[in-house]
Amino acid sequence: MKKVLAISEHIGPAKAIRQVVKVLRDVKDIKTIIYPTAMTYSAFSGYPELKNLPKSEFENIRGEYMKSGDLESFVQNTFESENPDLILTGSLQPKQAIDKSMIREANKRNIPSVCLMEYWCNPEQYKKRFPSKEFIPTKIMALDEIDKKNLVSANIPTERIVVAGHPSFDACKNERKSFLGNQQDILVKLGFNYNPYSFLVTYIPDPIHSDNYPVNKSLLTNFDTLKTIRKGCALMCDFDDAYIHIPIMLHFKDLKAKNGVYEWKEIISSVENKIPSDRLDVRLGRKSLDDKINLDHVRLVSDLVISGRSTSGAECLYLGAPVVILQPEIPYEENGLKHFIDEGIIPASNDVEMGSQIILKMLVDEDFKSHYIEKQNKYKNQPLATPKIINEMIKLLFI
Repeated sequence: MKKVLAISEHIGPAKAIRQVVKVLRDVKDIKTIIYPTAMTYSAFSGYPELKNLPKSEFENIRGEYMKSGDLESFVQNTFESENPDLILTGSLQPKQAIDKSMIREANKRNIPSVCLMEYWCNPEQYKKRFPSKEFIPTKIMALDEIDKKNLVSANIPTERIVVAGHPSFDACKNERKSFLGNQQDILVKLGFNYNPYSFLVTYIPDPIHSDNYPVNKSLLTNFDTLKTIRKGCALMCDFDDAYIHIPIMLHFKDLKAKNGVYEWKEIISSVENKIPSDRLDVRLGRKSLDDKINLDHVRLVSDLVISGRSTSGAECLYLGAPVVILQPEIPYEENGLKHFIDEGIIPASNDVEMGSQIILKMLVDEDFKSHYIEKQNKYKNQPLATPKIINEMIKLLFI
């Protein structure tokens, strides 16, 4: 029996690991154990592979905030107590991170390691994730050919890279295949009044309470983005006498934040005052974590989905939902989905006027829309990532 030790200190890689672990259960002669960390415990809640530790033992396990000696001690003790045959982890940019330390220790002990990529990075960012040879895992699971090119440009040996895809997006593909609903059902669940002339334009914003920007900057960006959306949709109403529903599907960080929902209500009210229209209905599509509204289902029936810099934009590609990226005043270099923009796969704007015109064109200009939909559809039809990742793990464990 071979043992796989799965661990990451951040929620992004944890979601990718979760999908792989779920499928690993059916693989003969492999046992998986998941180590909880401060940020990832809830992501693995209910998984039988999760190591049962008192909260006091993992609530402070976050490499970038630990003393170097404490992190080293944690890693050493984990290897000694578990004696793993393979490490399954992610990659993080901070100089000190559990993912990095686990890869380095695995290399020292001649134990194979597999690193799941959960986000597209440019070569300079990858140099921070894999700063030297000792931090390069046995195999890196690249998201696509563009991702592989960026990894190679960051001096990662080609033989270490496998183009696998994003395991978290496998669930998106499966959701698409099993979904049998329609737009009318979703509109009713969201609290909108359906009519035959309705359009559904879904906004999935980056959180106000973000790790990347101060709250004031995030508030302003989301205010300008919603203003762009409302202006573009108002143009659509004037053009086609349509009625447009705009649910805002809040990020869980804003739902959990003390004033998160209130701040969003203030943004909506302010934007409505600036761009009034009786043919636009903007409301919070999720008001609490208890809302039983499936985000994938909302995206699948949307005429257009608008995202910022988060993975929700990429998820839409794998779901097969038409997507636009808007992020007023934010340079494209700061957008994690920049390569989709550079490759002309997702139309984008960081300007209010230009963004409103893109929205209008994606709704009424068939040539403009079909140009992008054709490029976006190739992601919808990609094979599942998880079986490919598991196949690579089996080769490392048994061959």
